[in-house]
Amino acid sequence: MTSTGAPGVCRAAGTHRLVGVLRLLDTRGGEEAAAVRPAHPGELRLLVSARDRTGLGTVRVHLLADLIRRVAERRGLLVTVCDLAEAGGDLVSLRDACAALNIHPPQHTMPPFLPAEELEARLSALFPGGAGPAGGPGHAGAPLFDVLVASVHGPGREDVAGWARLAAYCGHVTPAEGAEGTAASPRDVTERGLDPLALRLALLRIRYREPASLGWEMLHAAGKTLLRWREEVAAWARSPSRPMSRRYFDAVIAAFDDNLDAHAALRQISALEGDAGEADGTKFETFAAADRLLGLDLARDVGSAGPGGRPPGTPRLPAAVLAVASHGRRAVGPHGPRDRGVNRYRGFTPRHPP
Repeated sequence: MTSTGAPGVCRAAGTHRLVGVLRLLDTRGGEEAAAVRPAHPGELRLLVSARDRTGLGTVRVHLLADLIRRVAERRGLLVTVCDLAEAGGDLVSLRDACAALNIHPPQHTMPPFLPAEELEARLSALFPGGAGPAGGPGHAGAPLFDVLVASVHGPGREDVAGWARLAAYCGHVTPAEGAEGTAASPRDVTERGLDPLALRLALLRIRYREPASLGWEMLHAAGKTLLRWREEVAAWARSPSRPMSRRYFDAVIAAFDDNLDAHAALRQISALEGDAGEADGTKFETFAAADRLLGLDLARDVGSAGPGGRPPGTPRLPAAVLAVASHGRRAVGPHGPRDRGVNRYRGFTPRHPP
């Protein structure tokens, strides 16, 4: 086995894989989590079939694909996402909702109502070197996609299950209801004075395979946690630079590698927050590095006047600009500067990259 030069990626017999790292439980019937082993050199292919009974359920499927993308890109893989558009769905509203939650749009979107033969022809043209549905006549070899990401309640998911080596299905989402109305989209959350990323945090706190019953109390609690972490990260950024905590950061990575357990990863950074034995500079570096997986814009307020905000009339500089000014570099992934076009505050580069 020889190294490809990218961290965490090895080549063996012509196949790239995440080395002993990302493991997913195949929802189609697997009892043990299996290692994600990309069948195509240097590229992880995701097929998203985000048809669900609710809009938030559809967004949650894309959030799961986003988490897989972040973990894989951290290990040097190019991630290609293909979305099977929902018949009758509002694609513009879906893309807006995903952007509000820091979810990258897919590179390819297949139109709805395509006959099976035409869908197969289009996918085979976009993704050469793979096979169609497993078991079909004349379709020997590795499937076109490495992972199918779908909803457990998605209609017709059996039609596409054979296109991927592994399948990860999200649990259903029940939107919050109550005196404040129904939280059926990030816009509903924003209209109640919450950051839309509070919805992302609330969903990350629930294991993706479990049903997510959102309540306004849960969303407000997530919003308060998000504000507190951003204030603390902004304050820690003024402290002397220190290397990040390998103990906490490795635990965050291990949690994501274990069937994308974001819930466990959040427990780790919560523990670091209250660890008096760790320097503020260490906390800053670790939170900034972990946020490249969490996608919560935790460094958004770095450079503001203080926990209470900034003086009137003073523009807040994006963290990416601060990173360039201070360190002369910024994170660059397979799609250019990391997460550009999703949120103008993203792309922050920690002073001690993981």
